[in-house]
Amino acid sequence: MGSNFIKPAGVGGSIDVEYIKPSVTFVPRRKRDRKKKKKVLVFPIKFVCGKVSDRGPLVPGKYKTAINIINVSDKKVWFKKKVVFTFPKDDLSSRLDTDWVCLRPNEAIEIDCKDLFKKFDCQWSRKKGFIKGFLVLETVSKSLRVAAVYTALFKKARNAFDME
Repeated sequence: MGSNFIKPAGVGGSIDVEYIKPSVTFVPRRKRDRKKKKKVLVFPIKFVCGKVSDRGPLVPGKYKTAINIINVSDKKVWFKKKVVFTFPKDDLSSRLDTDWVCLRPNEAIEIDCKDLFKKFDCQWSRKKGFIKGFLVLETVSKSLRVAAVYTALFKKARNAFDME
């Protein structure tokens, strides 16, 4: 009778592309005139980046996210980009980083895990090698299109007891 332990059985991977639809919210136009509101499109995009060990929040493996944003109009488009990091309740609270971005007509950008790790460099992320959260885009333009590409590479394992 064999021992009950895990043996590597190969490598697995996955890829998923999600097209992100915006939600609509209304915000005050100016501080002086709170009654007038403008329509803002909000794109919340989940990201997962880094290596997860056996005791991580996901199946052990390497996770990457690439977020692609394109301006499909013939005019410049401005949008606010907020990065909100999520952590286990007992580790850290969410951190927020905000930038304004302008895309020229038919211009596109990609935000990937390297960019997100640069935004949040702390002892927790260096120790864990893993971050997750949301990239939130806000714009008044209907000309942005957003897609997120998620990849995962993981080792498949099987119970040695089941092999005998």
